Amino acid sequence: RLRYLVTFLVTLILLSFASTFMVISMNAQGYISSNDFPKDREHPLLYPFIARLAEPGGIFDAESPVKSIIPIIIRAAVVFAMNSVYSRIAERLTEFENHQTI
Repeated sequence: RLRYLVTFLVTLILLSFASTFMVISMNAQGYISSNDFPKDREHPLLYPFIARLAEPGGIFDAESPVKSIIPIIIRAAVVFAMNSVYSRIAERLTEFENHQTI
């Protein structure tokens, strides 16, 4: 049972990395911005530094047809890398969980 707990905790950590990266990516693409909430409150998933990069004139300008593609390319590359790392971890966790056979 301890093996399942270890697998659960590792999976939870990896999912938190993936979720955090997705939220950062959404900030970089302009999907989450300071304009989403009233001025007296901030969006709970807002990363102000990253969100500013997606504003007009920023490096990831959401209104520019070329600059708005940059975060998409970065996200695709990071997801590809995370997938290969997570696949190796999944294989190791599966071997760790398996019981010895006679």
